[in-house]
Amino acid sequence: MDLELRQSIEDKTNRIPFLNYTKDADTWRWFTRGFPHSSDQGTLPFWQGYTKTLTLFSKAGKPSRFPEKSMSKDECNPNRDQRYKIIVWGLLVHLLLLFAVFDIYFASPLDQGMTSVRSTSSPPAKRLVLIVADGLRADAVIGESKAYRIPFLSKIRESGTWGVVHTRVPTESRPGHVAMMAGIYEDPSAIFKGWKTNLVDFDSVIAQSTNAWCWGSPGVVDLFSKDNLSTIHNYTYSLELEDFGKSHTGILDIWVYHEVNQFLEDVSECRDSDCDRYFSRGNFFFMHLLGIDTAGHGYKPYSKEYIDNIKLVDDIARNLTALFEDTFEDKSTTFVFTSDHGMTDWGSHGAGSLHETEVPIFAWGAGVAANKHRQDINQIDIAPLLASLIGVNIPVNSLGILPVNYLNISKSDKAELMLSNVLQLLKIFDVKRLRTETNALVFLPFRGITDDFIETKLNSLRKLKHKVKFEEFLTECTKFMRLLIEGVTYYHNYYQYPILISVSVGFLGWILLLLQSVFLCDKQTVYVLLLEHGYISSDSSIKYISWLFIIVPILMIPLTSTFIAPRLVATFLGFAPFYLLVSPNFEVLFSVFYVALLCSWLLIESKSFQFGTTLPTHIVYYVKFEGYNSKNKINSDMFRRAFLFTVFIFVGFFGTGNVASLNTFDPILRI
Repeated sequence: MDLELRQSIEDKTNRIPFLNYTKDADTWRWFTRGFPHSSDQGTLPFWQGYTKTLTLFSKAGKPSRFPEKSMSKDECNPNRDQRYKIIVWGLLVHLLLLFAVFDIYFASPLDQGMTSVRSTSSPPAKRLVLIVADGLRADAVIGESKAYRIPFLSKIRESGTWGVVHTRVPTESRPGHVAMMAGIYEDPSAIFKGWKTNLVDFDSVIAQSTNAWCWGSPGVVDLFSKDNLSTIHNYTYSLELEDFGKSHTGILDIWVYHEVNQFLEDVSECRDSDCDRYFSRGNFFFMHLLGIDTAGHGYKPYSKEYIDNIKLVDDIARNLTALFEDTFEDKSTTFVFTSDHGMTDWGSHGAGSLHETEVPIFAWGAGVAANKHRQDINQIDIAPLLASLIGVNIPVNSLGILPVNYLNISKSDKAELMLSNVLQLLKIFDVKRLRTETNALVFLPFRGITDDFIETKLNSLRKLKHKVKFEEFLTECTKFMRLLIEGVTYYHNYYQYPILISVSVGFLGWILLLLQSVFLCDKQTVYVLLLEHGYISSDSSIKYISWLFIIVPILMIPLTSTFIAPRLVATFLGFAPFYLLVSPNFEVLFSVFYVALLCSWLLIESKSFQFGTTLPTHIVYYVKFEGYNSKNKINSDMFRRAFLFTVFIFVGFFGTGNVASLNTFDPILRI
């Protein structure tokens, strides 16, 4: 009987659109809440509760607390599978975004497949000595008042070439040495190795040299011996000595000097058949001096320890010059003194300030011109300079341009070196272009440069060289090399903007999808509660006015008083309507207690601010934002405030009830 009556009632309700909405079991129990159900022991049969409910609706007529049109339950209350799909899609979107970030900004610029190009067959020197004073910034030794710190290197300015080397961020030891030796700037893919080493193997002047001997810190010297070549010989001090050198900064540089001195003594006394390798053409000697960098970190660049270490390095450079000239008497030794990076006034480096990116360079010996005026170069230009001085192959990945004004050679030899530099850069350009052209859906050549254009340009350069128009030849080579470097950058970033735009549009689409799924579902927000209880109708314009309560108070915050206390209260009241509109639950209390906590913290900190001598000016609440001007030195109170400020920032961003914690919100507005 019950089943027949219920079937009859359902058939009738099928003809009533509104009651169709109640056919779902959960919704039916909501409609009949307060009425007994057949599932309860001792209650009325199910159909009687159903009949009472229908009677109430028939008396009330068309219900006013429910809209005629509503989203289906499946749309507003997705089942578990649908929720899992949203979660999976969310993870995929964020993984794609993360992958795109690394693909756009952290792709290695190094390519493989280029063949080496020899700089010259008639180099001006047989061997090269490179001395790198780690952490020496340019203004510490360049200037009329700084000459007393480097008496030996100051004399070099009269007989050799000097200038300032411009580096790039990050101004660290590894990227600086890689730029000098390999002619490449920082490889972004090194992030996968914690910035400690390069992920992709690269070529260097040390690897291209006939024989190389290196002394210094293991963190620097070992960078260039990854291939375990038998021609590279490294000598490094122990970690214990490096730790000891933090308090005795000069001891590390003295260790390097003594090791080199002992090596040269052994070379002088060597009588074996193997001794010929010490006198071979194309040998490379590298000394890494860490003392200045250590002194700068520990005592700052203006300290006596930092200046004393500069004087020590100058003495080492003078003594090493004498030792090499005594050991190798052929006058075919070239010396280069420079640094990998500078240092800030507070003893740090890594950023891009002038104190960090400007370092000195001094060159003297065989094949070096005498330039009394300053000759500035880029750090990657050192690599082709070193290779050209001893006639070895230019590193295959080098993007440096040879500074010919550093060389004391004939114009024809300069032309040969510049042409080799052009051909070496052209090989990188060709590999980049070919890789891009092969993989691109739509290929747009850089400035229309094709094989015919390149061949025409090379023929033009050869004609200028053949006609002995060396000045014009050098100028055209420099312009062409800069054009090739721009092309290399163009092809390396060929997909950067399309990928960036595609990912951005896709992520915005994902956000819109989430907003649609969140804000269009029928949830218990303030507006829906008012709608259900009949206070407003479904077509009321109050739903548009409610949006003003979100926007207008926030826009009025900057118009309030600039005193800290009123501004803090105004900020709280400005965002309070937003909290109230998007969540009728306990989350609103979060902002109340959060602001109260901030007020208490400011009141406690007022005791140590010392804004004035009498109340109320002593309390921070009575101070304007623009009126605060701290002249206090750094103390422990500042570190405490900074720590607590960071804690409150994290609490405000990730705490319960804030905008970031969407899982604690019910931000659904029924429109």
